Order: sequence, then C-alpha cells, then structure tokens
Amino acid sequence: MAKPLGPSEFDLIAQPRNLDAEQAVLGTFFLNELSAQSVLGMLEPRHFYDPRHQEIYREIKKLLKKGEPVDPMLLINEFDRRGTLEKVGGAAYISGLEQAVISPDNVRYHAQIVLEKALLRYIIECSYKQTDAALAERDFDVLLHMLAQVIDNTNKALSASRVKTMADIAPEIYSEMVEEQESSSGGMSTGFAALDQCIGGLRPGCFLVLAGRPSWGKTAFATQITRFVTSTGRTALIFSLEMRARDLLHRIIALETGGKITMDDFHRFPWSEEMMAVVSERLDVMSREKNFGIYDECSMTPETIRAHALNFRALVGQLHLIVIDYIQLMSSPAKVDNRQVAVAEFSRQCKRLARDLHVPVIALSQLSRASTAFGGTRGQNLEVADEAMDRDALRKIKLHDLRESGAIEQDADIVLLVNHVGWRVIKNRQGRLMEGGLKFEGKYQWFCPESY
Repeated sequence: MAKPLGPSEFDLIAQPRNLDAEQAVLGTFFLNELSAQSVLGMLEPRHFYDPRHQEIYREIKKLLKKGEPVDPMLLINEFDRRGTLEKVGGAAYISGLEQAVISPDNVRYHAQIVLEKALLRYIIECSYKQTDAALAERDFDVLLHMLAQVIDNTNKALSASRVKTMADIAPEIYSEMVEEQESSSGGMSTGFAALDQCIGGLRPGCFLVLAGRPSWGKTAFATQITRFVTSTGRTALIFSLEMRARDLLHRIIALETGGKITMDDFHRFPWSEEMMAVVSERLDVMSREKNFGIYDECSMTPETIRAHALNFRALVGQLHLIVIDYIQLMSSPAKVDNRQVAVAEFSRQCKRLARDLHVPVIALSQLSRASTAFGGTRGQNLEVADEAMDRDALRKIKLHDLRESGAIEQDADIVLLVNHVGWRVIKNRQGRLMEGGLKFEGKYQWFCPESY
C-alpha cells in the first residue's frame, strides 16, 4: 500500500493555481472598483494561492468596509506603515497589478478560475487527510462525516459563486412543469388522493415534516407512502433511527400481504407453516427490490444521513424520496448543550438535503408534551378509541406544538399532522391548508382514506 503524504510532502506538490487570474482580479479593483465588487461574495483571502495576494485582497476588503476608495497608493502606504510592504511584493508589484487586467468585464470569469483552483487544492489536502484517517482505521462514521464535509463545503463555495439569472431558471422551471404535467398531482403521489390535491404531491426539494404524538401512526403512514412510491418503480430510502429494519419489514409484510398476516402474528410462537409460507413468499419478492433501502442505526448525524443518501443514489442510479424517522433522534457530531439548538441544526440540514439532492424529504417529528392537553386517544386499539376526541385533538394542534419547534416550523415547506382518524396540513408554502379523514387498521399497519 502506498505511503500517505505527510504535510511536508503535500506542500511540495505542484498545487493547482493560476497566478495570472489572481493578479487580474486584484488589478480590477484599481481600474473598475464597481465591477470588481461583484466578486466579493465569491472569494475569501484563503482562495488566493500566492500569500502576497491573500494579504492584498484582505486589505482591499478592509478599505471597502470602511468606505474608502481602493487605490494602490493607499495600500502601499498601509503596508509600509506596518513594515510588511516588501513581504507583499513591494510598491512596484502592487502598482503593476492593474497591468494584468485585459478587461474589467472579465473579473467574474477570473474570480471563478481562482475559486476553482482553490477548491482543487482543498480537495487534494482533504484527500491525504482522509487517507491518513482511513489507514489509522478511525471510526467509519467519522470518515463518512469527513467526506460529507468536503462535498458540502465544495458545493457551498460553488453555489455562492454564482447568482442564477432567468436564463438559468426558466429552463429548469419548464422541465419541472413537464414532469409535473405527466402526473395528475404535480409531484409524486403519496397514494392518498385528497392529500395529493392539497400539497401537490411530493415535489423535488420539498421538506415535509410529518408530526404526531407517540402511537398516532406517524411511522405507519410514512411507510405506506414510501411503499406506494417504490411500487411505481421510483427509489426511496428510509433512515430508521427508532426502529430496527426487521421491525419495519414486519410492518411492511403486514401491510402488503392482503390481510393474511397481522402484527400480532409476529409475536405468536411457534409460527405456523401457513404464516412461514406467506412471509417467505413476500420476502422473496422484496429481496429482488433494488429501489428501496433502509438504514437503521439509532445514532445518525446529518452528515451520516447525507453520506448514505449519496452512496445509495450512486448505487441505484437515482433517488426519489428520503424519509427520516425521526428528527429529534438525530445526533450532533459536536457536543451541544442546548437541545433546541441541536434540533434547529438538524432541521436546517434536512432542508439542505432536500434542496441539494433535489428530492422530497419527509422528516417525522414528535409533538411537545403540551399537546397532550388537547386530549385524543393513544395506542392502536380502535375499539377503545374515541374518534371524535382524536379528530378534535388534531384540529387544536398548532405549529408551535412541534417538539423543539422553533426552526422546524420555519424550515418546513409542509407540516402534516396525522393520527388514526385523519390528517391535517397546518403549513403549506405552495398551497392551501386542508384536512382529510383516515381509518387505521392497526393490525395490518394500513391507512385508508375516509370522509370526515
């Protein structure tokens, strides 16, 4: 195995760079300050390869912040006052930077070159660090976190470098409209027609929060939607932080065996030959499904989820839906004393995941303890459930009743409440607020639409 590069060896590598482009960017500030200011949001001093250019750019930003003109003489005087003029190349070098400028109009093009070279250097540096970490056999989740950070930081830098124009946006919108025209609801169907009519289906980039009290059926409802999506040939990935993959498969088998298997049957031993035959047949069918994935670690960070989602998409070629069960169980890679701050970060990362991967993300969420004051029945025994009480409880819940709700209610595009007797949309950025009836067959983990 090749020996990984150490820091001293890394420094000796011919690093990607374009010093002419760096000089052109700096020189443009002297010739056309207004044009040059368009790159301030793209570049940081660290993006320049030449240390002299880093210092010069840093000082240019200070001048602009103070509202002073960017003049070579002001820079020369400031560096001379500090005793660092020769360190940045001297007076002649600073004054000569504008000679590198062919046209001030090209400044964003030159800045893009500088940024891309900086990102290449960043990727090279991270690669040797990643190799060292892998050879040291560090925790696998740590390695995934490191990879995810490289991808995130690179994407963030590239997206910040460019504002979209109508020339960029219009074709994207048209493509989305063509895709939506091919389905009756716009986005992917949830399998519940009234819900599709309300939210327009599951749209790419949408962050949907599915909320409810414990035992109200959040997981069953999300699983049924997921299985409907995969039944159409699309791909879906469930991150199950609360439940093992085995338990989730028990629910799916009960859902999809047409009443032949109930949830109770899995807890009655020994299993009958008939049950074994039905389960075996269903598992044989599922074993050939490549478009449905489950990741069931109980401790997952947002970075772990992103890394596995990217890996799954690379494995199957595409990804149409992500489900996270549930958001309050996610872990932070760093120690955070304030739980609400941690959940706020999880919420932001879920929204980013939806937008970056251009897929709908359904994140399940608990309701706060205060919501128990609204009443409602619990458990899966419909014989003792009070449907009127459950329906009334659903209608009393507000956005602030989401557990650690601050950022969740802000980030979510859609907030959907569900219990055994119905669903209710209490936030919808792109449409109206509605409610609909449901009937839940707990022993089969199956919801069917029902009018209120």
